[in-house]
Amino acid sequence: MPAPTRATTAAEAAAGRAGQAARGRSLHRKAAANPQNVLCCAGSALRYTLQRRLGLSRLLFVSMVTLVFTRGAFASDTPQVPPEDSKFLAPTLPSSDAAAYGEAESAGGAGDQQQQRRVEAMQQVLPAAARLAAALGTEEAKELLQVAEALVPQPGVTVHPKELEAGAEILLSALSSLQSLAVARAAALAQQQEQQQGSFPELEVREPPPQNSGKELEVIDVADELEGNDAALTFLKLHRSLGEAAAQLQSSFAEVSHGVQTAQKFRTEADAPALAAAAADLELLSHIVGSLEHLQALAVPVRDRAYDSMRIVKLRRGEEVLQQVEAELRLLNITKQLAQEAAAAKPAAAAKPAAAAKPAFQRMEEISAELEALLKQLRADVEQVRSSATMKEISLASEQLEAAAERARSLLGNLKNEAQLLPPLPARIQSSSSSSSSSSSSSSSSSERSIAAEAQRHHQNILAGAAAVRSALEGARDSIQRLTSSSSSSSSSSSSSSSGGGGFKSKLQHVGSSISAALMSRLGEISSQMESSLQQTESLMQALPSVQRPEAALNSLQRLAELSVELARKKEEAQLLLLEGELVRALDKDAQHLAAAAAYYAAHAFDPDSREAEYMQGDHKQFKEMMEMLGSAESVVDAEDLVSAARFAAASMRDTLAQRRRKDCEKLQSEQAKGEP
Repeated sequence: MPAPTRATTAAEAAAGRAGQAARGRSLHRKAAANPQNVLCCAGSALRYTLQRRLGLSRLLFVSMVTLVFTRGAFASDTPQVPPEDSKFLAPTLPSSDAAAYGEAESAGGAGDQQQQRRVEAMQQVLPAAARLAAALGTEEAKELLQVAEALVPQPGVTVHPKELEAGAEILLSALSSLQSLAVARAAALAQQQEQQQGSFPELEVREPPPQNSGKELEVIDVADELEGNDAALTFLKLHRSLGEAAAQLQSSFAEVSHGVQTAQKFRTEADAPALAAAAADLELLSHIVGSLEHLQALAVPVRDRAYDSMRIVKLRRGEEVLQQVEAELRLLNITKQLAQEAAAAKPAAAAKPAAAAKPAFQRMEEISAELEALLKQLRADVEQVRSSATMKEISLASEQLEAAAERARSLLGNLKNEAQLLPPLPARIQSSSSSSSSSSSSSSSSSERSIAAEAQRHHQNILAGAAAVRSALEGARDSIQRLTSSSSSSSSSSSSSSSGGGGFKSKLQHVGSSISAALMSRLGEISSQMESSLQQTESLMQALPSVQRPEAALNSLQRLAELSVELARKKEEAQLLLLEGELVRALDKDAQHLAAAAAYYAAHAFDPDSREAEYMQGDHKQFKEMMEMLGSAESVVDAEDLVSAARFAAASMRDTLAQRRRKDCEKLQSEQAKGEP
């Protein structure tokens, strides 16, 4: 609040001095008839002096002083006249009152020790008040603390007993108001947390299986769907761990908040522990709120990466099925075409076996048409998986895709069975240059073109797949290199992700370099395997034109199809490798917060012989061991296990601190109850 201006203060002081002579002449005359009038005059002088000394707004402080003096007027039997020679509050009184003040001063000499004890009690309550004001951190709390500090006499300053008593009442009122602010803050935080119930970013999963009916879907329930992928499963485990930690924090918050709102009330200087307790509880509440904000901010990108990892796994499976069905269908159609060409090239004497195979040709045509229609459904299902946003949507879309894929596999099996009934394939693939007749030339060049077209299709798919793998590897390499390299934007990146921005870009502080080295090694393996696949592809493409045997040509096409599928898997591995780097950063970010939390809990003093001290030391030791092991972890699975163990140890430290706070509050309430009449 704004302090009084110099002009305002001077005007008020002049007005006070101008009226003091008249007030002083009639002070004793009015006192006998109405003591409250005298108190109001003295209170007015005291208020002017306090306002000048404290530099506070008149509306805030003067109203409080007026309340105290008005209340004191009915409890006092003597006029509360401000002493003329006081060094603490020094309004100038009329000379007619000087003798009365001198007599009061000499009469009060016997109570110097009692007065000194009162001053010491006022001084001793200030540290707790300062801690509480700092915990509140508001301007109103700071002003109340300034009032309290200004009302405590400085060493060597002479203070009249009446003046000291008046200042003490104001001090107690200010500190009581300070405690009320703490209660209001706790209530407001509790209401805020209540409104945020259910705001934790949960995973949207499919309905649990029948054997798990009525329970939350566990990670194990989707393990098969994720094919045991470490990164995907670890994202799910980490998210579940964050959710459990948030629930525990909310429970602790409710307990501590309730303790603040029902704590011992501050009444006298002897209740200083109540202020210290309120400050400690508010500090703990603020810490819990910060921890909840951290968990919620971290859970958002962890959840999104869990979705991404599951989508990558499901999408790769869908693309693999689609490629396999398309390739096998085209390969069987080429086989049928070769058989038809072989039958057409035979003399009339061999026409009977070819006629017997005619139903097989017809059934293959029918199955092929059905498969072509099913391929359209498979492509639509793959795109549905690609566009799915949540785990539930991904799971449902992949189930539809799997159902269509199962139907496609069944039709492919039927198609292969029919192919077994076809006439034998020709011994050699006829080309236009090796045929003597025009009809034979047309027929042989058709099968030759089909084989060449299929090989070229696979070649293009493989080149596109290799480009996708390279792109994914570049992103993964950049992500992994940032794990151990310093960056000028580390702090800003860390700040943005802590606010829920969605990324983890800061340099690692707790997770060791072993994981980064392992990730880079796997990246190199994927790159080498991709290059090997490309070399095999080029070798097959170069050799295929000279292949004469149909079986050999079909085997080459089959191998090209397999290489295309292998590259789809390498793309998946590279994409998951990038996410694994993000997972390492998420674990390290969580470890940073846990380290700060453990340090906060361990910094609280405990009785060395108490059980709480033993628990705190044991949990802190375990926490430090987990963090030390985290520095040498070699896989994300191990790192997540260690971070979860460290989180458990930190939560146990927090519970020990909260338990100590409960005991302290119960002790204060018990002592206050014993002291009451």
